[in-house]
Amino acid sequence: MAEKVLVVGGLLNVAYGLLLGLAIVRVRTAGAPATPRYLHAAHIGTFLQAAVLFGLVWAVRLSDLGSGWQQAAAWLVVIASGLVAVMDTFNWLTGVQDAFAEKSKAVPLGALAAIGDAVGVGILLVGVLKAL
Repeated sequence: MAEKVLVVGGLLNVAYGLLLGLAIVRVRTAGAPATPRYLHAAHIGTFLQAAVLFGLVWAVRLSDLGSGWQQAAAWLVVIASGLVAVMDTFNWLTGVQDAFAEKSKAVPLGALAAIGDAVGVGILLVGVLKAL
């Protein structure tokens, strides 16, 4: 089940990244001299997150932990990837140039994502190391 969660999460990231690519085309053809920073970050970030999620399928396969732990880890990293996408999209739509300097209201989403990623990857790391 954890593998399926990671694969579906990865595919959702790819699909959202493609939609953001269409937004980039729309913005640029409307005459913008450059792609807005957080639109670019959200677009590229979703593809990077997808690659991480797909790669973590191998960690699940190697892990020696029970399926409950693996599923929890998978959900944590998938939810974290979604939070990052929402954070970057929010920053783009609200015209944020620097989330920290401007004290963006989306910064807490990034903090939650960092926690989810750290815990989820940590669980999988323990499972893989245990299996060695």
